[in-house]
Amino acid sequence: MKKFMCVFEQGKDPDELTKKHKEIFTSDFCDFYRINWHYEDKKDDPYAHICNKGVIGTEGLSLLYETVPKDYEYYIFIDDDMDFYCPDGCDDKIVVERMRDLLLKYRPLAGTFIESQFLKDLKKHDIDTNNLKEAFVAATWDQGVAFWHKSVAEHMFPIIYHGAAGSRHYVHYCLNKLYPDKMHVYTNIRYRNLRHDREWVNPSLSQWKSKETLYHLFNRHTKDKDFHIYWTDVFWEKLLSRYYNEVSVAKDPREFKLEDLAKIYDITNDSYVNRTALEVKK
Repeated sequence: MKKFMCVFEQGKDPDELTKKHKEIFTSDFCDFYRINWHYEDKKDDPYAHICNKGVIGTEGLSLLYETVPKDYEYYIFIDDDMDFYCPDGCDDKIVVERMRDLLLKYRPLAGTFIESQFLKDLKKHDIDTNNLKEAFVAATWDQGVAFWHKSVAEHMFPIIYHGAAGSRHYVHYCLNKLYPDKMHVYTNIRYRNLRHDREWVNPSLSQWKSKETLYHLFNRHTKDKDFHIYWTDVFWEKLLSRYYNEVSVAKDPREFKLEDLAKIYDITNDSYVNRTALEVKK
């Protein structure tokens, strides 16, 4: 039976939170898939869909997408140390149902739920975090929790350049250029990072690239030479304030189209055409 959404989780040692994620994200409308980047055998992680020792985060997500059915409406990506809750108090089942209902209501192309650092950033701009909109538009967000519409996943997986934490920022760039009102943050689902486990961020691995290198590689093929990816805190905080106050959340169903991407990016370049889930074959 076709389901509405699925969750991709990546992590190391399975624990009670892993078990909880498997339970709450497995239902008649949601499936759960996990990749373990520390172990080679699934006997060491009974919750894993894939074990592939030594992959980095973007490879893990790309591998999962490569191996699961392509008929979900939304793909939600989480690190395995994220714990979800409702600010108004609700049980875990309601948390997941509310996720689904928000995606159905607003039909985003990409987005996230809100967490503590996002709240701090909003406060810097005198935004009342005790009276937040249910949904607002944002230019970027932390990659520990994110969701993509299936049309975004189709054209953005596998990730073009594997490497540092900024390796999915090019997706935010493209959405900002093409569909900024479909980049959403939802505030009545929250999450907290219980471990801040960054072990998968490993510059010693051969497939690692710095954030600056990733931006340079992508920017070579953008068509707007006056607006590149240049991720700085000051730049994106300014966009955060402007988007929250000035850009309305669009609810109309839309798809990320390849012909639109071609308007801002050279889709014929070798790196995009020949992108692979694993940069270094295991």
